[in-house]
Amino acid sequence: MNNETPTGILENHNLISLIGSLPIEDYDYLTDCTRIVTMLSERSTSRFGDSLEWAQEYYSNLQYFGWKALDGGRYTETQKHNISGTIADHLVQNIELFNGRPQGNAMIDTLDALSSDETALVSFDKESSMGRRFQVAPTHYDSKGNLHLAVFQLELISKVKQSKFLFWKWEETSTTLLQRKAFFVLDRNILDEQKMRLFEVLRKKLTAQRFALRKKRS
Repeated sequence: MNNETPTGILENHNLISLIGSLPIEDYDYLTDCTRIVTMLSERSTSRFGDSLEWAQEYYSNLQYFGWKALDGGRYTETQKHNISGTIADHLVQNIELFNGRPQGNAMIDTLDALSSDETALVSFDKESSMGRRFQVAPTHYDSKGNLHLAVFQLELISKVKQSKFLFWKWEETSTTLLQRKAFFVLDRNILDEQKMRLFEVLRKKLTAQRFALRKKRS
């Protein structure tokens, strides 16, 4: 049994990268909370429907369970990128731009681990409809020990559907990636007894598989 915190996590259509070793309490809360938030959001609206409606529902549920929105809660901005090359490379560059090189390196490790896990790749293709809608979420601790979560919601628009879409070399003339981003910090003071009771009830109803992504030892 491997008790070390993995490089990253795949659950539903969410790919989460981790920097360093998370305490088990934070690891479990992060991974259970994001699955619960996805489950609740899906009950209200399909992630393959209106993307703005999904984003608002998802972010609202995150905040209910203790994730305080940063930057004044601005999370509706959409950026359009024409993709040439792999989406994996684009994600790393974009995360480095907004979150810094250490988080970019953490995402590289996560993507490397994902690329060698065939079962996880098949699941990600299925849950995201081969990139039609997916999320990437880098995490890190700040100097005060607060856990931060960045959520990049992404939509791949292309005439072609491709398995292992993150690692396929796309052509700029035919492929567009839409992106919406938001930044959160975990504030446990928001979590009152009623919310935690609900969290524990919902935790028992989780069915989404959680893949622990680990780099292969050389």
